[in-house]
Amino acid sequence: MWSVETSQPSVNRLAMAALFGPWSELIGFRSIDDLLDHFRVPEPVWRAFELQVGSPGSDLHLLAAPAKVALVQGCGNALTPQGQFYPMQATQVGLVWRLARRVTAAQANLREADFADVDPWLESDPGRA
Repeated sequence: MWSVETSQPSVNRLAMAALFGPWSELIGFRSIDDLLDHFRVPEPVWRAFELQVGSPGSDLHLLAAPAKVALVQGCGNALTPQGQFYPMQATQVGLVWRLARRVTAAQANLREADFADVDPWLESDPGRA
């Protein structure tokens, strides 16, 4: 089941389409390389992340499966030749994970209205805990 972590669905849907592309076109993504290209993730950044969480190979479903805590921890521990991830590099990897989740949901014929995006970098609201 997809968990909900965003508010204002209509506004978010428009913003998500601008960032990830229209829901109807998500099925066109066929490989993790397609996702990496979409967000222009440098190979050393992706490899550093894979060393922390394991390689999903080319399987979009495997990439979409881990919980956000695994993504956040993997990005926090990843090292490139220049050192730890810069915030922009972690953001790129997080966007690839989010896109993988969207693509697998679209390929499973889930309606966009039924999909809940999870932003791994969204700070928790102490009042919602």
